[in-house]
Amino acid sequence: MAKIRATGPARHLEGRRKARLHRHPLRLDLRGYLLIIGSEMFLGVQIPLSDARRFLSSDTRRLPKPVWLNPKHNREFIRGFGAMRPRLRGGIRGLDFEANYCDAAHPVRFALPLASQPLKTTMTAAVPVCVFRRFLSDGKNVARFEMGFRNKNKLRDLRGHDCVLLIEALLRLNVAVQKANAKTKRIELGQCGPELANYYARSTTEHAEAPPIQPWWVSSGRPLIVMEFTPAEVRQTSRSAFEVRRFAQDRFTLYRDHFVYQGDLVSVWLMEFDDQESINSTAARDLRICLSRLHAERECLKEILSLVAQPNCRSSMALADAAFREYLTHAVGLLVRRQYYGFEQSDILEAAQEFDALLTPGDRETLFAELGGITVGKTVLKHLEELTKPGKYSAGSITVFEAGSRQEKAMGDINKVVGQGVAGRNAHVHDVTFQQMWNQAGGNINLGKLADELSQLRDAMKKEASSRDQDRAVGEIAAAEEAARDNDGPTALERLKAAGKWALDVATKIGVGVATAALKSALGL
Repeated sequence: MAKIRATGPARHLEGRRKARLHRHPLRLDLRGYLLIIGSEMFLGVQIPLSDARRFLSSDTRRLPKPVWLNPKHNREFIRGFGAMRPRLRGGIRGLDFEANYCDAAHPVRFALPLASQPLKTTMTAAVPVCVFRRFLSDGKNVARFEMGFRNKNKLRDLRGHDCVLLIEALLRLNVAVQKANAKTKRIELGQCGPELANYYARSTTEHAEAPPIQPWWVSSGRPLIVMEFTPAEVRQTSRSAFEVRRFAQDRFTLYRDHFVYQGDLVSVWLMEFDDQESINSTAARDLRICLSRLHAERECLKEILSLVAQPNCRSSMALADAAFREYLTHAVGLLVRRQYYGFEQSDILEAAQEFDALLTPGDRETLFAELGGITVGKTVLKHLEELTKPGKYSAGSITVFEAGSRQEKAMGDINKVVGQGVAGRNAHVHDVTFQQMWNQAGGNINLGKLADELSQLRDAMKKEASSRDQDRAVGEIAAAEEAARDNDGPTALERLKAAGKWALDVATKIGVGVATAALKSALGL
């Protein structure tokens, strides 16, 4: 059973593979994913693409097909990608272009078998199975490449730092992206966007008399992660995650989270289902599609606006043409709309905007200076001004920590302090910080030994405590001991830092080596 390779809904498997499935009947869940594995957890990765070729003043020789709104299934295709297919459960009523997708197993393949690329956490190693690779587009400017994963083995009782490690390992999967010269480039999944954008641009351009393709014509945005799980699989989400909305009738909760990958913020949507029966609800499936579409629309708008702000790109664009005005009106209207095809989206958009400004302040000034010279409605400009305001937690409020330094330096609208995490709502800074600190120091700390030594340290500190501050430090050591016994290394480091220098002095005096080393790591010494 485990040897059957499944890349999508079973209805599209043909030939020998279909015969094998007949001999070994497998079950589909209502999402259309093959249930050849024991875990209900689902991990989705999206690479959004922005296509600016409609706005250029010159002919780019872009191919007119496939027709995404109503394609001829199995007959129309994207060259080098695959054929057009209908979604197993159809699209969403009123949301165009979501009822169809293009097979995309060819442009992005796995450089190594997934069985040899486990997703490691502190407690276990998940063996991923790719359940689909597909490409979706509105046929104009917005496109996205999506991959979905399940796990062969059952995951249980994961904590927040395990979830972060799981997502990071997912983005670090080794893939091979197809290139125009029939060669492939090996790269991490989370970094394959530019190569995929270039391949898509060439695949949708006529070969004859085609002008040189510029890299900014089709560009990629930041990845998006969607993680679905039950309480049995994830006991506690990351402390940087915050609840966006509870869908009580459909028995699931939506959370928003972020983490740092390659020095940039990656958005994460978490969907916690009350039980296995609620996973296949229509509301959850529709929300999943809307979240994916909204991220792609937002990333596309961000890329298009950044092109308008760059003189070398702007000079090649026909900003006064109807195509650009229509796109701007559509995209801005979509991102300020309170209702999105049945979903109240104001809180969802607020959660997305808090950590992700559409433009830097300098580009923002240039953009509005340029838009002032073309016919764009006042309402559109007003909404665009709201959308392009700095994120609530941008600039001085977001801090990205990287390993190896305590110095802070500005980088764009994100302050970098060398490699550990991201600040956001209240605890967002230190949560990711201690996660990254644990990633670096955890291999040298035995949590069982640490818990035993912290118990000794707590007793010694109790005897010496003579002030309220010292009493609080004793309490922090007790909390660190409890976290260590629960195998929660990041929380243990967080509590040790709160215990302070006095705890380190006592630990050094009584000779508890593991606890002393952990305190030094937590205090940055």
